[in-house]
Amino acid sequence: MKYILISPEELQEIISATLKAEIPKLIHPVQDNNQNYNNEEYMSRQDAAAFLHCSLVTLYHYEKNGKLIPLRLGRKILYPKQSLINAMKGIDSS
Repeated sequence: MKYILISPEELQEIISATLKAEIPKLIHPVQDNNQNYNNEEYMSRQDAAAFLHCSLVTLYHYEKNGKLIPLRLGRKILYPKQSLINAMKGIDSS
């Protein structure tokens, strides 16, 4: 096993350079996802059921069967409008 001796300052420079290079790569996808969430319109359970012309129970079954994937914020359940439109296409064809 080989050991490489470096000074604490050199180690600090290596770590600093690596972090400066890697952190922007990690932050960029998170910012992109936040922009997608901000641009998308969401509906409550009641609004989603009215939009799909179904009951809250049917909406629950669509969720459990994987036809709809809601966004949960604490106790609040929101459905992206685009996923409701896509689900309508899938529900109509099945």
